[in-house]
Amino acid sequence: MAKLTYKQKLDALSYRFYQAGQWTPKAGDFYTTSRADLELYQVVSVENGVVRTRYTEGSDTISEWPETGFLTEGFGPRRVFVPEWVIAAQPSSFDHPDDIAVDGFFAAMKAKLAKKRDDGRGGWENKDECSAEFLSQLLREHVEKGDPIDVANFCMMLQQRGERIAPLPPADQCPICLKALLSNDICATDIEMGTCHAACLEGSPVVSLETGEPIPDGKVTTFRFGEDTLPPSHQTAAPLGEFRDEAELNEFHAWIEAGKPKVWPPAKETAVGDDAVKDAVAILQTAVTGNCDRKNR
Repeated sequence: MAKLTYKQKLDALSYRFYQAGQWTPKAGDFYTTSRADLELYQVVSVENGVVRTRYTEGSDTISEWPETGFLTEGFGPRRVFVPEWVIAAQPSSFDHPDDIAVDGFFAAMKAKLAKKRDDGRGGWENKDECSAEFLSQLLREHVEKGDPIDVANFCMMLQQRGERIAPLPPADQCPICLKALLSNDICATDIEMGTCHAACLEGSPVVSLETGEPIPDGKVTTFRFGEDTLPPSHQTAAPLGEFRDEAELNEFHAWIEAGKPKVWPPAKETAVGDDAVKDAVAILQTAVTGNCDRKNR
């Protein structure tokens, strides 16, 4: 055996420092040190007050040490006996490729969490402010974004809170407050989360649904949930650019708040008086007479 495994090193240190195991060196014994490594040494012989040792990996050099101070002087107290039962133990699971991969993945998760803390993120452990449903929603969103480290961190948060991944919410549910979207609720559309209660989006920037870029001084278009007579172009929180001008945008908002008209744009009522009818008839008669004159020529 050239080197210890992590588990064997841990067992040897535990035997020495926790169980207060005693050791009188003799030929054939193995020992390590209290350094953070997996190095292994062996006692070759103990004769005439001299302890002879060798390094078990890559060298046949024999070192000699005074027997009286082998465990008490200089480097002596740092020598740690490795019992035979530790040497005979099965290889540690820490050496398995699965565990090596998990250790590396764990380090990447910690690094990503540290970066997000520096960005001001946090609070996942507070169940009063951060629900399992919200964490589950973020988890699903990050699956689509493609970074497995982010997905793993959201899984870790749920697992450490003793919770499971929440099922997908019903289709008619606000993804922010997680309350049902009821008929006539005033709603707006978020570019990522879809239909939400308009109140839940208060203070959020208005962005173009085509480019995702913020629209300075943009106004969020709201609509009543369940109103199925709106044309598709007005089913979303449309930026000003989808209207001819700001006057039409304001007219649309007034129409929404009224909650009465059934189609957009509302029909324009016009009053046709008797004079208007007479004028139209006169124009038609003139046109007919003109045609007859041309035919008779």
